[in-house]
Amino acid sequence: MNNIYIIISNLFYFSVAIIPFILIHCLVFHEKMSKKKLLISILAAAIIMPIIAAISCYITAFKQFDIIKDSFFIGNSTLYILGYIGLIAINYIIFLIVKLKKEEKYKTQKSKFIIIFSILIIMIYQSIPTFLLCFSLSSKNINNQIKITKLALKLSTFPYTKGVLAFYTGMEIFASEYNEKNIEEAIKYSELCNKFLKTDSSKKDLLIHYLHGKKYQEALKMALELKNKGINVDFELIQIYIELNKIDEALKVSDNPIKKAFIYRKIKNYDKALESINKLEKNNVDLYLNRAIIYEEMGKKDLAEQDINKIKELKRPKK
Repeated sequence: MNNIYIIISNLFYFSVAIIPFILIHCLVFHEKMSKKKLLISILAAAIIMPIIAAISCYITAFKQFDIIKDSFFIGNSTLYILGYIGLIAINYIIFLIVKLKKEEKYKTQKSKFIIIFSILIIMIYQSIPTFLLCFSLSSKNINNQIKITKLALKLSTFPYTKGVLAFYTGMEIFASEYNEKNIEEAIKYSELCNKFLKTDSSKKDLLIHYLHGKKYQEALKMALELKNKGINVDFELIQIYIELNKIDEALKVSDNPIKKAFIYRKIKNYDKALESINKLEKNNVDLYLNRAIIYEEMGKKDLAEQDINKIKELKRPKK
């Protein structure tokens, strides 16, 4: 399914990208084409190819209409389309140089071709961030990845693509050496990503970065905003309240026994943690796993080992 998704998605990007070049081709060679051929070319560019690609994409990839409205999806798709435009533009420029220099009319209509070449150069420039992003993601050196995506972000001109590139930049910085400077920089790019995209996923990503950067007030504000929208951020919210020493607030977040046991563990109230976790069913692996962790922290290694053995017993295939 993944291979089909990639093939059909690429067909969609290519179909959209080729539209301006068919139109430019019609503009350049309209005097040599019959009206019928010219009309067919324009219809193929403006209607037929995108429809074929869009229908195919919907069948294989767009199972839900919501994905088409997602800002990250739009930005990522735009980057791919711009990449195809750049590749086609490079080849088209070569084609024009080779073919049109042999034409007599090239000398008399030089200004028209200069305009067309200028348009193609602009298209190539717009595609550079896509090439840089692909090059960055293929690099095994994290520092090179960061430098390249930063450059791609600077060269990008569309808000959606800037948001996507800011996401990749923040992600790469976050994956690099863990230190305060890198966390601060990762937060900066996550904030930039959220500024351009304003999606739930960009907010969740920013929330995680705030937590790692110990910016708990900012994280709390973001977590409450996401929770009000129905996004599950209970675990993150609990972590924030614990760090802010708001234990009563943390306990109100969820009635889940595992989450309540986690809170009691953090404040070293192990009796309450055990009381909470023991509410789970006896055949639930999570009961023994979490209880083993509590016993381990209490220094009761024998009881912890018993629960680990119970997990192995539950996971053992029945004959």
